[in-house]
Amino acid sequence: LGLWCLGHPLPHVDDLFFTGTGIELARTGRLENPWLGAWMDTFGTRLYLVHPPFFPYFVAAWVSVFGSTTAALTGFHCLASCSTSLALYRGLRRHGVAASSAVAAVVPLVLLLLSMGMRPDSVALLLVILAQHCLAGRATWRWILGSTLSAAAVLTQSFTVALIVPLFLWQAIRVTRAGANVRVIAGATILGLGITFALFCWALPTTIAEFLRVYLLHARLVTTSFQESAAMVWAALSFGREPLRLGPGWVFIGAALVFALRRHSPAAGLRGAWGVLGGVAVLGSVLYATYAVRYVHYAGLILAIATFGASARVRPVGAVLAILAVAWSNAGMIAGWLRMPAPADPRPWREAVAGHAGRPLRVDA
Repeated sequence: LGLWCLGHPLPHVDDLFFTGTGIELARTGRLENPWLGAWMDTFGTRLYLVHPPFFPYFVAAWVSVFGSTTAALTGFHCLASCSTSLALYRGLRRHGVAASSAVAAVVPLVLLLLSMGMRPDSVALLLVILAQHCLAGRATWRWILGSTLSAAAVLTQSFTVALIVPLFLWQAIRVTRAGANVRVIAGATILGLGITFALFCWALPTTIAEFLRVYLLHARLVTTSFQESAAMVWAALSFGREPLRLGPGWVFIGAALVFALRRHSPAAGLRGAWGVLGGVAVLGSVLYATYAVRYVHYAGLILAIATFGASARVRPVGAVLAILAVAWSNAGMIAGWLRMPAPADPRPWREAVAGHAGRPLRVDA
């Protein structure tokens, strides 16, 4: 609530991509983004198919109730981020992480989401974590719902597939070892995916083939080939001041991994989670290398806090070091909060619109 009152999330360079479609959908019922009209023309369509369709529907539902003011839109993201933080806290507590460590582990998540502007990551990560809550049990309905939420996360933010696949495999191995019926789990998973696919078909205003054409065309603009992925990961880690900025966090993550792998480690129960993080790193690097580095860094800090939290002796030191590392890596963003310029005066914009009624105005982002 305090962050929302201060205007968070603050403006981000990608806000136009993830806001205009939801507002237009609420206003006219069309899955279009007139704020990016000239850019969309390069794809041969005005339909906004460069990203999965679920997030614009979330925004449209919110805007239909609360309006499309700045406060309403930032409130949507603050509420989603708050819900994601609470869901992460509950998930960590359910896996035996001490309350103090679970609170500390939320800090990297909060800073990650605050740096995203109005991107769909807060909603997508909420769906990912809620899916894990469902998949933690063996009941059939939980696996149907968990599979539905997992697929919905991917159709909200594509990159979450790098999280969903390793997490889903981890959960499936865990429950089958505990005696769950493999056929029942597989059937529940297929049903859950079918439900989400039906919603996806309903949300699309065109054919699946047309969606894939535009989506894959855009994907080729932002992702690298398999051969280039390793080079892109190295570039994201080594470019400019990145080693200085992210270095302390990576050292802390490495120390936590060593701590978890020690014989008779109190964090031995989290070794499977470290395996999941490794899977996220590999799959994410193939799908979207630069994004993967960011996600693995923050996820690694969260897991490192949980790992050190398994030992009462090192728990306080681990939490403090992790928070210092994540604050250091976000020093530029935090400093920016202290010297934000005053909001722009909207009157010239309104006068320009009123003076050119019915004509498109193109504005630099």
